[in-house]
Amino acid sequence: MNDVLLVDDELAVLGSLRNAVNWTEYGFRNVHTAQSGQQALRLMAEHPIDLLITDIMMNGMSGLEMVHTVRGRHPNVHCVIISAHGKFEYCREALRLGVENFLLKPIDLNELQETVYRAEENIAREGGVTRDLFARNVLERWLYGRISSDELIERSAYAGYNVLLRQYCAVAVQAQGMAERMVQRIARGMGVDQCAYPLTLDEHHGVVLVGGRDIQMEVIRQEAAQQLRNHPGMRIACGSVVVGSSNVFRSMTEAERVMAFARMSGRQGLLEYGTVDWSLLRGDDAALLEEMASGMPNLQAVENWTREAAKACIARGGELRDLYALICMQLSRVTEESAPEKRKLPFAPFHPPYNADSFCQAVQGTLRALGEFNLRSEQNLTPVVRRMIDYINKNLNSALSLKHFSEQTSMNATYVGRLFKEETGMYFSDYVCHKRISRARHLLETTSLPVGDIGRQVGIYDVSYFTQCFKKQIGLSPMKYKQQFRQKTEKT
Repeated sequence: MNDVLLVDDELAVLGSLRNAVNWTEYGFRNVHTAQSGQQALRLMAEHPIDLLITDIMMNGMSGLEMVHTVRGRHPNVHCVIISAHGKFEYCREALRLGVENFLLKPIDLNELQETVYRAEENIAREGGVTRDLFARNVLERWLYGRISSDELIERSAYAGYNVLLRQYCAVAVQAQGMAERMVQRIARGMGVDQCAYPLTLDEHHGVVLVGGRDIQMEVIRQEAAQQLRNHPGMRIACGSVVVGSSNVFRSMTEAERVMAFARMSGRQGLLEYGTVDWSLLRGDDAALLEEMASGMPNLQAVENWTREAAKACIARGGELRDLYALICMQLSRVTEESAPEKRKLPFAPFHPPYNADSFCQAVQGTLRALGEFNLRSEQNLTPVVRRMIDYINKNLNSALSLKHFSEQTSMNATYVGRLFKEETGMYFSDYVCHKRISRARHLLETTSLPVGDIGRQVGIYDVSYFTQCFKKQIGLSPMKYKQQFRQKTEKT
């Protein structure tokens, strides 16, 4: 757990900042406050601070002056600047000092929470080293669709990203222990006609966002081939070329989907979204797999189904290892939607020989392992966390909070919040949001209710906020998701 320090010379603003975020859910144990830069520096000398959030304009020492001093005395502290003025000089100086973000008043609550969430991740990931964090955060939020168009345009001017290009393509990279080096090399190889922005996710995974007036896929293929000649065990997955910066998240979603497909099929090298036969798994097969994923499957029924599925795949000229990968991806989706705390599923890649017998054995083994995993996961959760999940499931259409749960159960909110994060891998609020959007997807697929009614049924009463949450998690608006689901259903 980390400590945060909030600094503003207005007492009312400090109170608002303190109450705007459930700090314990975001990994912060103690919330300190100060009403001047001098008071903040004295407090930091007495307490270990991990995240500093400060206003710029304050009596006496300004926020920028204080951050400059903090950089000399406490170089590992992560900093966020707040200002009522979006002057370029302020932003440029803040970026030079390595801040996480530059927030404008009035503060957008979602952006503040997103900033705090990313700061906690960066503290854990980098051990406090601040290195181009602002630019990294902008790029990551852009790729995953967690930034508005207006904010993206404003932030890109300071982060150095061209968000006005005609086309973009996300290129995901998996390289054992070499992700940072590989994404940098691929980015450098894109040439002068295309922009390329590399992002390292962890030591094994990264992504390069390629942009240009007209994306030259052949340039991407040639650079991928060059890197694969030197490192044949790598995987490179390309999403589709999309038009406009607002659709970047769609290409990123596709690239990650292709990467998951490559891992489960055992494929290496370069794979593009458009070259995968996603229709190998039929609509009625997907529905049957949802039933199989719900509990311990009947192995005889599984064997009969896998034999028929293998015959159908071979008859249409498909590869069994590709069908196996799509099956695993469908099972992962169903399991994640029903219980997002189950994150590390026991799915092994498909290995040769690529024949019907090995395919059937692989699918049966995966379903059997999934059934055992479901039982084991439930048993490993403590009674407290099981009770919290039950509380969420039964009250999803109502206001949910750790405070309310702790009041009902006479438990300490900080303790149960930390326990929930340790056992599920998710913060309480993130878990609630995930469950709400999962139920919303089901309602969109099975009912004709208006979007606003569906939002209210899952506990989100503001339509615009519901749409924002849905798009952030799924990558599409609720209406667009419903249209695509109907089109897919009609085809099958």
